[in-house]
Amino acid sequence: MARLQVDPSGGAGGGAPNATDAAGPTLRLDLSHWEALGALHGSLSAPLAQVASCTAVQDPWARAGPVTGAGSDASGGGGRVLRGWRAPGTGLPGVIALGTLRHSGGRDFAAVYRHRPAVVVDFSAGPWGRWVVTAAGEGEAERLAAEVTAAAAAARG
Repeated sequence: MARLQVDPSGGAGGGAPNATDAAGPTLRLDLSHWEALGALHGSLSAPLAQVASCTAVQDPWARAGPVTGAGSDASGGGGRVLRGWRAPGTGLPGVIALGTLRHSGGRDFAAVYRHRPAVVVDFSAGPWGRWVVTAAGEGEAERLAAEVTAAAAAARG
């Protein structure tokens, strides 16, 4: 399962860097081998200073607002958390969304499984508008959202 984590060392480690890497703390989305194959994409990373908000949602497939977190409404004011058309990647509505989601506002990345709680990370800059990632266990989405929100605030100074 995809793993979202704060990397205070700035990307020196297991995650594959992308064009947004910079000196300083980063947010990494590590994909398993099978996820990378299904998403047609490797692991992602982005500077924590580019995180605009991070929230937890109970069901990323629904038109629901965030459960916890600071910043903007992850659902886009009543819209869907998962925005756009998946291309490239793997998708079956309500079951899996894995890969790039393209929409009129840009592109997002999703690693979402079934109707399970997820973390939604919105970015203020960089190649991605949003990452949506299913959480590993009970209460994990809320914990991760709080951790990323605090780390992003610290990175912005």
